[in-house]
Amino acid sequence: MAELAGMAEAIGARDFYGVVLSALGRLLDCERQIAVRYAQFAKPQFLANNSLSAEAEEVYMRELYRIDPLLRLVRTQVRDRVMTALEMHGEETDNLYFKNLYQSARIYDEIVVLLPAVGGVWVALCLDLHDRPFKPAEVDFIRHIYPLIENLHGLHISSCLSGHRGGYLNDSQLAVMVVDAQGLPCFRNGIWSGKVSAGEEDIICSVSQGSREGVHSLDELDVVHWETLEAGNAVAPGGRIFIIERRSPGYLAVDSLFNQVTTDYRLTPRECQILRHGLRGLSTAAIAKHLDIGAGTVRNHKHRLYSKLDVTSEREVASLIFDRIFTDSARRN
Repeated sequence: MAELAGMAEAIGARDFYGVVLSALGRLLDCERQIAVRYAQFAKPQFLANNSLSAEAEEVYMRELYRIDPLLRLVRTQVRDRVMTALEMHGEETDNLYFKNLYQSARIYDEIVVLLPAVGGVWVALCLDLHDRPFKPAEVDFIRHIYPLIENLHGLHISSCLSGHRGGYLNDSQLAVMVVDAQGLPCFRNGIWSGKVSAGEEDIICSVSQGSREGVHSLDELDVVHWETLEAGNAVAPGGRIFIIERRSPGYLAVDSLFNQVTTDYRLTPRECQILRHGLRGLSTAAIAKHLDIGAGTVRNHKHRLYSKLDVTSEREVASLIFDRIFTDSARRN
């Protein structure tokens, strides 16, 4: 009850997500937590960070976010709002992400709580452990109290939209405007007020007129999208929310990087199979069993494979594929 009271008291405050994370951390005996805001076009943004080093955060924000499985989920479909890293780790295409971020940050397991917000925005509360997986009872506990956390989060957003200087809209990279059911503006955050002129606002309202939701490119860098608010919305029932985001490179499927490497280095189909299974963490014996060939044959293929790639270990292979993200970014810039 004391933790609940603390979270409720922080509604509308700049450190709301930090308070919620600390409370959940005490309930789970977990000292490392982060809160990340995911939008539909802009880069993710850290709202609180009590876990990653400054170097790890910089690497993530520079390009690693592009293979973050949570970014893929919030921009496609969120099926489960409470999950663990070990549950997500099972997907082959996400394996490179876990190897690069989780190993460098000494994360053994992580529990993720995804909270939906207006305008296609999600906030992820992440608590991680360095030495063990989360127990099923701990995950069940978070699932049990999830409706409470989501409701507090919703009240916090409503408070921010009502003009309180909270840590969700006024301190983010998003330019936000809310209009009521009659189309009259009832909220503009600081970024919107400083970024959008009256004439540009008229154009945005004209373009969106008659549509409940939509997306419109303002220029090569910025995009505005909007959606109709529910009738029960506390700030503008039946109104609409407009969000301007700066475009950023989106989610990058690791498979595309893998395919690029296999083409550039002219790997044979068997070498591709062995490389893919190796990146999943399978041992030589496990690869041999999976492909129904001898372990010696796998080792021979690995030797030729490593020679082609000019590497000596699977870790170096992962780094080689991961470097393609930075190469692609440098080429664009």
